[in-house]
Amino acid sequence: MTKVIDCKGMLCPKPLIETKKALKESKVGESIEIILDNDTSCKNVLHFLNDNGVKNTITQEGKLFRVHITVP
Repeated sequence: MTKVIDCKGMLCPKPLIETKKALKESKVGESIEIILDNDTSCKNVLHFLNDNGVKNTITQEGKLFRVHITVP
């Protein structure tokens, strides 16, 4: 089951804080989907994930970004 973190309408640093919290609370191998509607927040979350070696994929649907990760 995928844990969904809905960060629509949130400005930095809140989406990054929510992402860190979700990673900390999840077990290895679990899936997380982070939904963002702010380009800057999306870039910050992706930088954090990449800097920490968390593999991710991103899809964009209009103004929504969906970042999919598997907890390492």
